Amino acid sequence: MPRYAGKVKAIYIDPPYNTGKEGWIYNDRVNSPMMREWLRASVSVDLEDMERHDKWLCMMWPRLQLLRELLAENGAIFISIDDNEQHHLRMLMNEIFGEENFIAQFCWVSKISGRQISNVGPAKTHETILCYAKEIANIKNWQVEIQRARKEMPDAYKMEEWEMMSDNHGEYVIKNELHNNNQKFNEETRPNLVFDIYFNPQTGEFRCADVDSNHRWEGFVRIPPRKNNDGVHRFHAWRWSRGKIEKDFHDLKVIEKDGKYKIYTKIRNFEVTKAKDLITNISGADDSLKKLGFKPFANPKPVRLVEHLLRLSTSAGKSKPSQSSG
Repeated sequence: MPRYAGKVKAIYIDPPYNTGKEGWIYNDRVNSPMMREWLRASVSVDLEDMERHDKWLCMMWPRLQLLRELLAENGAIFISIDDNEQHHLRMLMNEIFGEENFIAQFCWVSKISGRQISNVGPAKTHETILCYAKEIANIKNWQVEIQRARKEMPDAYKMEEWEMMSDNHGEYVIKNELHNNNQKFNEETRPNLVFDIYFNPQTGEFRCADVDSNHRWEGFVRIPPRKNNDGVHRFHAWRWSRGKIEKDFHDLKVIEKDGKYKIYTKIRNFEVTKAKDLITNISGADDSLKKLGFKPFANPKPVRLVEHLLRLSTSAGKSKPSQSSG
């Protein structure tokens, strides 16, 4: 049993991409006579090697098995790869970690100007980072701090500045209306979420009732569900249920303009946002490893890239839980 079995929260590895130009030599112990004969030759794996994919998989298998043992139950592993072995690695990870434990396939834009690796097709702008969990049930939403994301990855996180407001429950911002923008959510598919909302501007009270053109309560403004323009259905559904509206009405804000009322949800935990599987504005190597006394690798990854992945998957990337479903 490895010393750190079940204790590691996050793992990042950068294996050979098996491009045929890296000069890596597979030298693990094997039982196959054919492989032992090849090992005695100590020849690096190149493009002419008809078994280069098999050798790469044989090299990766025991290492990934060991790394899985090291992961904590709420841990995640990240693996950088490109098109040469991406499809094989995905199948290997499904076999070792389980297809159900796949978290994401990150697209890292490593060179926005592109690299013409071959004489065919488009220039290459990105690499892939596969991410799997030890146990997917233990993985929660990954968040990023909005200010950090805007600064470090502006191309991926082009978010507007919101006006900050406050009430008796604290500070908040508003950005989304309460109705569901998707026309597929309507009186047919979500009948329990299509109803009239009544709002009292004087007391701030909310009530709900079935859709009806007749006005029910004096002092209340009737706010019907938004009309659906799909040509089939009458209304959009709301995003919140009747019970949630009446219970969490303090997390709703009604804005009146020209006699029309719109309902917005208040976002309390507005300093963070859900992370994206797109990583931008991080490219090239830096001297951080040299400063730590490590010899630079042939193709080192930016330290900021690894920091971003570790921040996502560990407590360093967590913030307090949201007080509103938005």
